[in-house]
Amino acid sequence: MAQLNIDDNPPSLSDEEKQATVRMLLEPRSGVYHPVLYETRAMTAKRPARFSHALGTFWYYNNWDFNVLGAIYEKATGRSIYQAFANEIARPIGMQDYDPMAQHYVLGAASIHPAYTFRMSARDLAHALPQRSACRVEPNVSQAAHCPGAGDPSPERVARAGAR
Repeated sequence: MAQLNIDDNPPSLSDEEKQATVRMLLEPRSGVYHPVLYETRAMTAKRPARFSHALGTFWYYNNWDFNVLGAIYEKATGRSIYQAFANEIARPIGMQDYDPMAQHYVLGAASIHPAYTFRMSARDLAHALPQRSACRVEPNVSQAAHCPGAGDPSPERVARAGAR
């Protein structure tokens, strides 16, 4: 993050925290537990103390990581994340209601990095989510009884899947 000049409000990031990588942010394993925007009280209570874990060693779902990724994306591309989502995802998969102008950043004193909230209709979410099989599943009954081809995979099938 040091190469990208990423910092935050006081208490600013330490030199060590600035060594976190974009990959660590994506995983989220940055080890940066700075105050963040758009965090529930429960998330705040569970957030590890700053400097409690070495960078890249501890997985913690951290909105700070994702908010910073949004800021990095917008700075690198010069485009709004909402407009990019419309052009690169919503339109190509057939979302009908997504409107980049209806989205908003969450700003506040905790961090200079805004939170990126998305508003979508149920119809658009149906386009975005993976399609599920119409097979019914009952407790203690093999799926193979209701879903052709969904039974326990053979060792050959497992080996083929692992080779991908």
